[in-house]
Amino acid sequence: NGGLSLYRIDELEPGNEYRIGRQIVVSTRPVRFQVDAAALVPYDPRHPELAKALGNDGWILPESVSQVAARAVGRLRDDWSKSRAIHDYVIAQLEWSADPPTDSIPDLVRTRSADSRGYSFLFTSLARAAQVPARPVGGLIIDENDDSRTWWWAEIWIQGLGWVPVDPALGDLADGLELPGSPGGAEAADFYFGGLEGRHIAFSRGVLESVPLQPSPDLRAPDTPYSIQGVWEEVSGNLESYVSYWPVPEVTAVY
Repeated sequence: NGGLSLYRIDELEPGNEYRIGRQIVVSTRPVRFQVDAAALVPYDPRHPELAKALGNDGWILPESVSQVAARAVGRLRDDWSKSRAIHDYVIAQLEWSADPPTDSIPDLVRTRSADSRGYSFLFTSLARAAQVPARPVGGLIIDENDDSRTWWWAEIWIQGLGWVPVDPALGDLADGLELPGSPGGAEAADFYFGGLEGRHIAFSRGVLESVPLQPSPDLRAPDTPYSIQGVWEEVSGNLESYVSYWPVPEVTAVY
C-alpha cells in the first residue's frame, strides 16, 4: 500500500472539524514523441504490466466496444497507426461537456457527450479492444493562472519507447481550454497525440491497487475523484456519522 496514509483522531466530539493537508513537490516537463510506424516491433503480451493494460478492470471495458474498435482501425496493423485512428475516431465521435449524461463506456458512443474522463475511458477501452496496451491517467492540469482542475488522459505502450501520452479531450479543444505551451487550434489534435505541454500532473496511471488498512472499515469515495483506486477513505470505531470533503489539490508555489 505504498503512498496510502492512515490518520488516527481520538476523543471526537459532535461538531468538531478537522483538516488534513499534505504538500507534494512534483516536477513536470513537456514531452513529445514522434514514431516511425514502419520501424515498430511487437510487444511481449506476457509482460505483467502490458497484460493488465489489455484487460477489463471495471472502469475500462474493451469487450463492450470491440466492434467499434474494429471499424475504427480497419486494416491497420501497427500500434501507433491503430492508436491514432482510435484517437481521431474519439474526437470525431464525442463533444465536450462539463456535465455529461453518462460515463458508461457503451453509452458514450450513443450520447456523443463526454468530459475528459469520458474521452480518456473511451479511448482506452477502444485501444485495448484493438490489442494496443493502454491505460487511463487521472490527475490535474494547471492553467495559465496556475489554477488546478481535475483531468483525465491516457497512455499507450509503444515497444521501444514505453508509455506515450494521449489527451483526446484537449485534442478536441475541450471547453475551449488552451494551456501555455499548447499549439491550440487545429494543431491541438496532432500535438496531444504523443505530446504534453508540461502542465499535467498524474495521480494514477491505470488502476491503483489498494486494500483497506483496517479490519472491516466503512469505505467511501469522493464525488469528484482525480485518480482511480479501490480505496479512498476508510473509517472505523464508534462513529455514528460524519461529513468529509475532498477538494481538488491546489498549486501553492511554482518554481
